[in-house]
Amino acid sequence: MSKLTDLYEQRDRLQTELDGLGDQYRDTQDQGVLERMGNLKRGIVNAEREIVMEAANDPAHRESSEAAPATPERDTAPGGEDRDAALRAVEARSDEMESRASDRLADLIDRDKLGTESRYLRAVAEPAYLSAFMKQVSGGGGAEAMLNRDEQAAMQAVGAAMTERALQVGDGKFGGFAVPFTLDPTIMLTSAGAVNPLRELASVATIVGSEWKGISSAGVTAAFAKELTEVGDNTPELAQPTIKPERAHAFVPASIEVTMDWANLQAELQRLFADAKETLEATKFALGDGTDEPAGIVTGATEVVESAEAGKVGIADWYALQAALPPRFQANAHTLMALAVSNAAYRLVGGGSTEPSLFAEDRSTFLGKPWAELSTLDATIATGKNVAVYGDIAAGFKIVDRVGLTVEVIPHLFGENNRPIGARGFYAYWRTGSKVVNKAALRTLKVK
Repeated sequence: MSKLTDLYEQRDRLQTELDGLGDQYRDTQDQGVLERMGNLKRGIVNAEREIVMEAANDPAHRESSEAAPATPERDTAPGGEDRDAALRAVEARSDEMESRASDRLADLIDRDKLGTESRYLRAVAEPAYLSAFMKQVSGGGGAEAMLNRDEQAAMQAVGAAMTERALQVGDGKFGGFAVPFTLDPTIMLTSAGAVNPLRELASVATIVGSEWKGISSAGVTAAFAKELTEVGDNTPELAQPTIKPERAHAFVPASIEVTMDWANLQAELQRLFADAKETLEATKFALGDGTDEPAGIVTGATEVVESAEAGKVGIADWYALQAALPPRFQANAHTLMALAVSNAAYRLVGGGSTEPSLFAEDRSTFLGKPWAELSTLDATIATGKNVAVYGDIAAGFKIVDRVGLTVEVIPHLFGENNRPIGARGFYAYWRTGSKVVNKAALRTLKVK
């Protein structure tokens, strides 16, 4: 029995067990069962990745590939075969990604009238492209001769899709390798974490062009009137906030020996990409100044409630913060603060006090509303510090992504004497932006 057959059987066994646990979890809601399901899903993903790599190295597979060169089919009509193939790729990986990510990509494909995004997603989702990408990365970017014809065709299809997208938005010609579907944190949303809840709470859009444009308004004012009284002009004042995804980047050097011997390179690259994005975005989505970077929620939430005493935040200040938010935004309001600030608020009310606690007993709510830790907010309560944001985050704050993370492989890094040092570099870049689009929906607590 071949290794490829073993891998197929392993994947099928894991899938069968996962299906059985799914029924059990729906009946019991047992967290232990949920954890086992997560482990099984990871096992299935790893098995499928090994299948892709084993198939790429299997002589019979290479022989059939060379006998019948694959030519990527291109649909000349927008919204046709490429869009269907992109939707199938999203559906096939729905178990690997969060439901929000699947919904976001499906919406992007549906809005893609020119077909450029669909062709890109279709191309980077091909198993042959994943194996080609890993060969390129481990071989230092000069591994074209190692690719079979399927992989070469997949690389060409992705290159054409990237060039088409670049020309569409005026970004110029691409210069690197698109990260495959299953490794791309802008697609899989692996960068969303507990200490950076903004991706979970904010309104997130994935764009086709180079800029997101919205429409906001304070609304229409209505009034009662006497019979036969002419109605007033209640035309609302409209604003059009715009968000441009800015380029973010990271550079990782690695020795040639590491890239040659790194058995877990694929999984490690995914972790590195996701960690780089999360670390940077957690800071910029909170505090970015909007100049060549996202505009943070604290930067744009300029409706400020100041504490009553200098250098302190008391119980009354938290109530004042909540009361300052207009009623229309209270239903979906959250409080964001750093862990140290939440601990200080928790200790404001001690045992035996007649003052009700600010937190629920299990700390799930704060003043009866959900709260979340945002670690990049000010953690020290001192004069001038912005220690909390309260409001309807989805209504007030927008994150805009341009799907697709790109990696350029630098085959050789050089030392002080301009001679190779036996190392390669991985230069990764992606585009994202953010902005407060409705100031009325947010309030900031500032220490006096």
